Amino acid sequence: MKGVLGNALKQAQRLQEEMAKLECTGESGAGLVQVVVNGRHDVKSVKIAPELLGEDVAMLEDLLAAAVN
Repeated sequence: MKGVLGNALKQAQRLQEEMAKLECTGESGAGLVQVVVNGRHDVKSVKIAPELLGEDVAMLEDLLAAAVN
């Protein structure tokens, strides 16, 4: 039983490490805002289309929140 549990824990740890390497991209505003997050929920990058930089800050914040979610 001890060996089975140990193997299961090692396999779970390997799976967790592999999941951490995965990246997911969320976008909103038809791609105007993109956020890349890894399996550990760390934001790796944020891209904002230049045409949004002159826009209302509240709209940009809403688009960023939508992309992350």
